[in-house]
Amino acid sequence: SKQYGEALSYGFFTVDGAFALLDYLKNKAYGIYATTNGLSTTQYRRIEGSGLGKYFDKVFVSEDAGHQKPEKAYFDYVISNIPENDKSNAYRGRQSKLGYFRRYKRRYRYLLV
Repeated sequence: SKQYGEALSYGFFTVDGAFALLDYLKNKAYGIYATTNGLSTTQYRRIEGSGLGKYFDKVFVSEDAGHQKPEKAYFDYVISNIPENDKSNAYRGRQSKLGYFRRYKRRYRYLLV
């Protein structure tokens, strides 16, 4: 229902150490990007509400990309929207199996949190 979807967008939590890790990465000038499936409105509200939004250079939501992770087209979209000179990136995802994205691991460093 619409009410459930609205309530879901206000449901968020962070794991212990998340802010310390992100502070460390940001202070080292790493590019930090979030990848997530879901509705854009819900995901952006959750990221901002949790206080994590300020750490990300860009957030990639599947609804905006027109594809779901772990589809190849989704990660093609993500990689094509990350600056070429930004070779050390941290990706925050709720999914531990990145499938197609692993093919990029020689080109980019990534971190699952």
